Amino acid sequence: MQWLGMTGALRRRDLALWSESHLVLAALLTVFTYVFVASSWVSDDAYISFRVVDNVVHGYGLTYNTVERVQAYTHPLWLLLHIPAYVLIGNVFYATLALSYVALVATFIVSARALGTRRLALLMLMVLGSKAFVDYTSSGLENPLTYLLFALFYSRFLAESSERATLSFRDIVWYVLIASLVFVNRIDSVLILFPALVWIVVSGARSLGWRVLQACAIGGLPVVLWELFALVYYGFALPNTYYAKVATGIPESWLFTQGLAYALNSLAYDPLTLGVIALAVILAIVSRRMPLGMLAVGLVLSLTYTVWVGGDHMGGRFFSAPFFVAAFLLAWSIHGQMATRIIVVSLAAYHIAAPLAPIKAGPGYQQAWSWRDTNGIQDERGYYHRATNLLLYNPLRERPDHEWFRQGLSFARGGERVTVQGSIGFFGYQAGPDRFVVDQNALSDALLARLPVSDRVYFNFYVGHYERDIPEGYVESFADGQNRLVDPVLHDFYDRLLNVTRGPIWSWSRMVDIWQLNVGGAGRLHSVFNRRRSMHVSIPATNDRLRTDTGVRDYSRVELRTDAQRAGYLQYGPNVPMRPGRYHARWVGSYESTPPMNEVGFVEVWIDGHQMRDAVIQAAGYAGTERKLAAIDFEITRAADDVELRLYLHAGAKVVLQTLEIEGGPVER
Repeated sequence: MQWLGMTGALRRRDLALWSESHLVLAALLTVFTYVFVASSWVSDDAYISFRVVDNVVHGYGLTYNTVERVQAYTHPLWLLLHIPAYVLIGNVFYATLALSYVALVATFIVSARALGTRRLALLMLMVLGSKAFVDYTSSGLENPLTYLLFALFYSRFLAESSERATLSFRDIVWYVLIASLVFVNRIDSVLILFPALVWIVVSGARSLGWRVLQACAIGGLPVVLWELFALVYYGFALPNTYYAKVATGIPESWLFTQGLAYALNSLAYDPLTLGVIALAVILAIVSRRMPLGMLAVGLVLSLTYTVWVGGDHMGGRFFSAPFFVAAFLLAWSIHGQMATRIIVVSLAAYHIAAPLAPIKAGPGYQQAWSWRDTNGIQDERGYYHRATNLLLYNPLRERPDHEWFRQGLSFARGGERVTVQGSIGFFGYQAGPDRFVVDQNALSDALLARLPVSDRVYFNFYVGHYERDIPEGYVESFADGQNRLVDPVLHDFYDRLLNVTRGPIWSWSRMVDIWQLNVGGAGRLHSVFNRRRSMHVSIPATNDRLRTDTGVRDYSRVELRTDAQRAGYLQYGPNVPMRPGRYHARWVGSYESTPPMNEVGFVEVWIDGHQMRDAVIQAAGYAGTERKLAAIDFEITRAADDVELRLYLHAGAKVVLQTLEIEGGPVER
């Protein structure tokens, strides 16, 4: 009887602990739910994928423009999950928010099973303090599913690595399967877990021998099946966004420095995110345990890749996934009440002190910074928040309540079938399936994605959205599917591309063209076209890449003025890369007064830090109707990373500068 009484007491205690843990979990999820709703938003980029979803549901296939097969999205798994959610809910805006919320709740439930409620609370304190994490709990992008897949992978990985368990055939299949789903969800996310996956496979090979390859083959089926489908259906194994964002021709030095700016932006406005990642890496290193070391390598690899490719225009986005992994590791590693209390107090103080702590941001949230002042890096949630937040719901206004959404609706009712746009998400979704959008940034355009970026990009740099020049005859070609391109090199390439993106899927000629575009010589369009194209840019004098010493910017009139009180550089810049060739630069504006002497000043050409040319400015030489203040011709003999043009004026020269114009190109030798 005493034994039965003790058993009953243990059961009651276990039941109380079970009830307490579930109560804590429910409380944590309640807090998270408020933060999720208060921070909810949907980005314009997400609607690029949503147009594809809408086309699938209405029978047009996995297409952005219904007339051609182009993979205009980077997250196949996330997109495919939206199809049933859209059908069930009937509105893609609410479908994506519901899908994001479900994925995140599942993430925390999986984490709770691995960590327990006390350490889950620590994890929640960390993630709710990260602007990067909270910003992309919604947005319509793939981050919530990435968090869930990482929780599934690392909850098991950390437990088994601590127990030094022997990995079975089924274990290897599980790990490789989750990694495969991460790959299909977003290719570059797999960098985070790749070192850990290698360690797992090598460890499994010790006990399984060659059978480990069989396990990898089974677990890797999602990757194989998707890549085969993409190659057959689209003609290319990689998404079109890869070609649009990676094969740009932008110098690596530019991208690397921009990537550093991306990291510094995160430190400035969201220090907890990179701080937690750094702490997790240090903890993994000092533990001297190989599994945790592989986890640290994955975090460093992900951050290095992000910096190397230039980051992104969405502040913090590519730090959110490694942050979650780092926070999970820290929460899993913490033991002891004293350590727990110190961390809880520190995190609570951060939430109180940090001006951009997400838990303090409500429906009135505004942009935290100006992207023009931060190297084109934008507070993406801040920009779209008021147009898409759930707490700002108005039954008389459709979400998203954005001008691009309304412009797309107008285009859908207009007479034109084809338009050229720079932002194609909201606009394209509202335009409907019988209207076609040529994307200047090439995210959804197979031809433009394979062309080098426009020289205009360097004067309005916006990472991830790289504008292309529209070739002559391309819009007309797009409208009727006939090749009307004037450039002979582009014309030949586009013949093959049209067959791949619009021709019958199973034709032999299409298979030949797929081979030629992926492996054969036809795939070298970028380098061939880049060597022969010319440059024609007109840059407003107030452009941020053009600096001044003696001038005053007038943004309302888009002019740069000098009061002639002292001598100095009226303008210098733009410090941009340029191709070999002969060029002519001219400064356009007008003289309001000139000094007594005829010599007004001089202009200089600097290439990669060395002065190459200079020329004297004589006022009498520019008194005609061209409104030309100064001009200079110069030649670049090899590709330059940093070309700077300087305009120096003597005291007494009072001018109004409006534009800097540069034109020229390759020289036939």
